[in-house]
Order: sequence, then structure tokens, then C-alpha cells
Amino acid sequence: MHPVRDRALVLRTHDLGEADRIITMLCYEHGIVRGVGKAVRRTRSKFGSRLEPFTFVEVQFVPSRRSLAMGSGAPGMVGLGTPFGSGGLAIIQQAETIETYAPQITGDWRAYTAACAMMEAAEHLAGGEPRILRMLVLAFRSLAEARRDPSLVAVSFMLRALQVAGWEPVLLACARCGAVGPHRAYHVASGGAVCVHCRPAGAVTPRQGTPEVLDALLRGKWDVVEAAPEQVLRQASQLVVAHVQWHTERSLHTLPLLAGEGDVRRHTGTLTGNPNRKDHSHGASA
Repeated sequence: MHPVRDRALVLRTHDLGEADRIITMLCYEHGIVRGVGKAVRRTRSKFGSRLEPFTFVEVQFVPSRRSLAMGSGAPGMVGLGTPFGSGGLAIIQQAETIETYAPQITGDWRAYTAACAMMEAAEHLAGGEPRILRMLVLAFRSLAEARRDPSLVAVSFMLRALQVAGWEPVLLACARCGAVGPHRAYHVASGGAVCVHCRPAGAVTPRQGTPEVLDALLRGKWDVVEAAPEQVLRQASQLVVAHVQWHTERSLHTLPLLAGEGDVRRHTGTLTGNPNRKDHSHGASA
């Protein structure tokens, strides 16, 4: 097997044996890659220090034959064996640091929480789409520079990732009939805002200004976002988290930390109009 090179953001790691580690990366050209870093846990391993979460690297790896065979027809899933499984791991041979955001992110609990939530969402939304990696790198850079509220950076990233994945919520028109809004009701399963004529059972009424704030977060209009009341920002975060969990069909572990676990559970059920919706998640280890 010939090695391949790519740029990647290290999402998370798991110890393997006495000295190795399984590295989960989001790559520009190969999507989600899981590979083994040999001997990276040794104390003096410079190789291992480059394969830590929140690090942007130039990486060389050898995909396993099994991963290529099972991944045929499924771009963006190299080295997985089974989706989000442990089989068919790639072998990581080299890594060179392009940029690391770890010191700043891990030193701030709010930034760390936001970064973990973004990484988990990206892992389930990225597919083979390189734009999501570019957006995640920019978001991590923003967290490292402490330019904006970390939770709002995360919510803005998730909205844009939903847009790239084809699940952008409809905010300023009716998601069902297209009538120009803004509209007062909101329903995740319908795709966003709904007018009075299309409003299904279970739709909720967000605080006034919430759809406009969501639109501003999507478009990067930070003057509008930063002028919004705290209650509106919180509800906007809850709606975005509900959207991500609905479309990925997974109860993602870190997303509730952005909006409050109880609120997310309530919104995921009520906003979709299906409070008893079965959760098919097997979750991703944090």
C-alpha cells in the first residue's frame, strides 16, 4: 500500500496497548481517518506530541486494505472498517505541526467545552467535505485568540456546518411553504421556522429576535449577535444543538454543555414534534 499525505486536525485519541495510540483526524481530502500512531506515548516522542487534540498537522499515513475495501463508495471514511468502529485502522507514519491551538484551548474551560462540541459535531457532519475542516480550523483559531464568546463561536460553526451538509435551517421564511417571515413558530423536523398556516403540533415559539440572531450567527454578523439579549442567545444555542442532534440522529455527548442538558433534551423532543423519538446513537467516545 502506498502512503498518502494530507492536512488534518486531530480530533481525539485513545490509548492502545502500552505505547501506541489510536488517532482520530479530520482530513482535507480523506475526511475522517482513524489510524494507529506507533510508540507515540513514549516520554520523548516528538511524533506523539504532534498528534494531540486541537493540533493542525501535515500527516502521512498508509490506509489499510480492509478500510479501502469497506470504504469503497463511501468517500470521507478512510481507516474506519465500520462507521465509527475500530477495524481497518490506517498506520500513521509521519506528522508535522502546522499550527497548534491546544495550550490556549485547554487552559480555558469554556473554550475547551466549545472546542469539544465542535469536534464531535464535525465528526458526524463532515463526510468528505473539506470546507468543514477549513471552518473548524478558523473556529479553533478564534478560540485560541479569545476574540469571541466560545459558545457563540461553536454555535456559529455548527450552523455553517449544517449549511455545508445540506441541512441549513430555514430562519427567515416558512420551512414548509416558503412564505416570507420572520415567523414566530419553530419546528426542527420541518426544517426551521414555520408560519401560522403550516405550524405543526409540537412547534415552539422562540423569544422575539431569535431567528434574526440565528441568521446573524450563520452569516458572521457579530455586531448583531453581540447586541442580542442573553436569553435570546441561549435559546438560539438550544435550537442549533437540537438541529444537529436531529439530523445526525445521535445524542452527541458534548453538545448539551453549550445549552444545558435538560434544555436540549426538551427541545430535541418538543421542537421535532416527536418527544418519544428513538435514539439510534451509539455515541462517540469523548
